[in-house]
Amino acid sequence: MTANEFASVSEDRSWRGPIRPLDVGEMLDHAIAMIRDRFKLFFLIAVCLLLPYNILGAIAMYILDRMMWPQPIPADPDALMISPWAFLGGGLFFMIYLGLFIALVLPLTAAAVTHAGSRLYMGDETVTARESWRRAFETARRVIPGVVLLNIAVGIGYMMCIIPGVILQLIWFVYMPVLILENSGVIDGFRRSMHLMNGHKLKGFVIVLMIAIISMGVSGWSAVLPPGVLTVVAVALEGLLESIIQMGSILLGLAVYFSARSQIEHLDLDLLVRETGQMAEEGPVL
Repeated sequence: MTANEFASVSEDRSWRGPIRPLDVGEMLDHAIAMIRDRFKLFFLIAVCLLLPYNILGAIAMYILDRMMWPQPIPADPDALMISPWAFLGGGLFFMIYLGLFIALVLPLTAAAVTHAGSRLYMGDETVTARESWRRAFETARRVIPGVVLLNIAVGIGYMMCIIPGVILQLIWFVYMPVLILENSGVIDGFRRSMHLMNGHKLKGFVIVLMIAIISMGVSGWSAVLPPGVLTVVAVALEGLLESIIQMGSILLGLAVYFSARSQIEHLDLDLLVRETGQMAEEGPVL
């Protein structure tokens, strides 16, 4: 696609992805606009893994919580004792639940959303959920181990007085776009993300903080509702909202990636169109 062809496509589309240095407010506005204007596309991507995982997982956690703790909660602390088997079962379920998210749901969904978002940035209105998932599975041999390593490292960092984890999360904030759009190797992707995040860590920190605050605001409120069908519906709604927030965070990472490349490497539209247009023809790089 040439620059003239890109311009002609851009004139016809209702949504434009700005490929230039952006502030946090602009990134947030455009991430929200992308999900709002292309909700069907991202819903079809999420419905394959992320949405059922979050909704069913939230309901399962709610049921498990009700089984483990007496309802209503007694005033006497001695009555809050939980059996070792219930505690062990709950811990095992949570480990499996978290492991599935880190090793399967998150990397594949992030890869699909990143591909779809990048094509929309390029003015390609024909991008589909099927194409995005095909790209996700093509890159799975790099994306899955890369995301697992990233989360293990960040998790260890958070256990070391939190600050190391925050630093690692910030310097690897654009790791996923690097893997998907540049066909980077697992280890090279970490180095490349560190390079692009030079001068952008503060923006990344503000975005991470906002996402954390929003996520905490939409989760857990169903716990104050009495048991019943309405509560289960509320828990499922929490899962839906969490899915939207997680997709938004992925798109924000994509916005930071484009902004960083524009500022650090003076990226021009024609070069970017050629690079992303070739990515489907290039094989995975290990």
